[in-house]
Amino acid sequence: MAKSIQWAVEIDGLSFSYPESPLFDQISVKIPVGSRTLLLGGNGVGKSTLLRILGGLHLVPREVLRIRGKSPFYDLATSTETALLEDEFDIHVDIQVSELLAGRQSVKADPKRQKQLMDLLAIDPRWHMHRVSEGQKRRVQLLLALREKHQVLLMDEITTHLDVVARADLLDWLKQDSNKNGTTLIYATHIFDGLWEKGSHWPTHLLQLATRKPVLYLPAQKALKKSSSLYTYCASWIRRNP
Repeated sequence: MAKSIQWAVEIDGLSFSYPESPLFDQISVKIPVGSRTLLLGGNGVGKSTLLRILGGLHLVPREVLRIRGKSPFYDLATSTETALLEDEFDIHVDIQVSELLAGRQSVKADPKRQKQLMDLLAIDPRWHMHRVSEGQKRRVQLLLALREKHQVLLMDEITTHLDVVARADLLDWLKQDSNKNGTTLIYATHIFDGLWEKGSHWPTHLLQLATRKPVLYLPAQKALKKSSSLYTYCASWIRRNP
């Protein structure tokens, strides 16, 4: 019988700096499989960098990082299990969505899942990518990434440019997918609308970053127990930990 995996992400003593900007100093955290973690912190504390490290885009020593028990730099299997969605999506050529989907064939793409996402995101396969709005372009980016199932999904400001309805529908779909398939979600955003409201709690955990300080990782229910809102909690944290 295969051994079950408890931790989606294990960071043990990670340090990382840019020449002009020291970021992480021996940080450690374990993120459970199937959790939905909201990544919090002010500008410049390293949220995007941390997601890029988890996505295998910055090389770190084998022993300080495991994704589902494997190193993203020394075990190529993690590249198919983990997806990183970033804010940039530069496709400006005259190509229809249908052609883009056909040209980016993937053995992991699920036709039913793709159809569900096209309906959810209201994507017209006849759209020409050089003529669509930024919000429509973001919807196509999400479709291309989410039509495949991943074990770990890293998201960096991916709801920017989406209207309020598209964003709410997407976040609800991601939550349901996480609950059904055990997908681990790590989401960095500064838009907190709808993430923590009465009867609708999106994150299960909060991962809080501050420059050159230990990370704080808490169950969301515990962290927000005495706070009036997620916005108030996050603003207070950033003011105390710039």
